[in-house]
Amino acid sequence: MSMDGIILINKPLHITSYQVIRQLKLILGPHKYGHTGTLDPLASGMLPICVNRATKVASLFTQGCKVYTAEMQLGATTHTGDSESALQHISFVTEEHLGRLASAMRAFQGVIWQTPPMYSAIKIKGQKLYQLARRNQYVAVPARPIHIYALHLLALNRSSYTIRMRIHCSKGTYIRTLVEDIGKFLGCGAYLRSLHRHTVSNINDAHMITLAALEQLPPAERLLHIHPVSAFFTDIPQVFLEEHEAEALLRGSYLPKDPGLRKYYYQENFLGLLERQQQLITFKYLCLTRSP
Repeated sequence: MSMDGIILINKPLHITSYQVIRQLKLILGPHKYGHTGTLDPLASGMLPICVNRATKVASLFTQGCKVYTAEMQLGATTHTGDSESALQHISFVTEEHLGRLASAMRAFQGVIWQTPPMYSAIKIKGQKLYQLARRNQYVAVPARPIHIYALHLLALNRSSYTIRMRIHCSKGTYIRTLVEDIGKFLGCGAYLRSLHRHTVSNINDAHMITLAALEQLPPAERLLHIHPVSAFFTDIPQVFLEEHEAEALLRGSYLPKDPGLRKYYYQENFLGLLERQQQLITFKYLCLTRSP
C-alpha cells in the first residue's frame, strides 16, 4: 500500500489541525503531511490530511464547498463569536425573536456578503487579523461574497434557546460570523457553541477515522486508510492517454491539449493531475514514477 495519498481524519474537539499532524507523525511515521485548511479547536469533524506527494493537491480541497452542523446560542454574544471567550451582551429571547427564524433561514441563503472576523488568519498588510486582535489593534476588514447553498433548521430548544442548523457553504465562509449575523437579524444576538464538519469538497464522511481508532490498528491496516488521490475530485474531467503520451507526461514533456485541470490516465493507471493555464503547465501530482 502506497504512503502517497489522503487520510480523512475525524478531528476531535479541543486540538488544532497542526496537533493532528503531530499525532499522525507518531502513528504513521515521519512522512510529509499537509492539512487542507484549518479546523478550529472548537470544531470537530472532517480534516483531510495529504501524505507525501499528495501534499501537492492540498490546495484543491480549499476550493471546494463544505457542510457543517452548527449549534448556536441565542440571547448572548461573545468577543470572538464563539464559546471560547466570555459573554459580552446578554438579552432576553422572546417569541418575537423566535418567530423570525424561518425568515432568517431564507435570508441567509444564496450569495451574501460577509465580513471576516478579527479572530481569523486573514492577513491585512502582512499581519494576521487574530494577531492584531490579541494586541487590541482593530482594523477595517472588507466584506466579501460567499455562497450559502443551503441552510436548514434542524432543532430548536426553547428551554436553553439553542438552535442546531445544517449549513452547505462555499469556501471562505466563517460560520461564527454567519451565526452572529443571524443573531443580529433575529434581534437577540447569538454566538457559536459547537461546530462539526461533515464533508469537504463533497467527500463521503463514511471513510473518516479518529486518531484514537487509527492508533489501535496494526501498522499494515493503518495504511488502508490512506486513500489514493484518484479516488477524489470526481468532478474533474478525465483524459485517457496513449502509451507514448503517458511516457511523455512522466518525463515532463507532455503538453496537455485542453486548458484547465484534468485527471490523466493510461489504461487503468492514474498518472496525475495537470493544469494548463495558457502556456503554463502545473503538475499537481504524479502517481507513477516509471513509464507505464
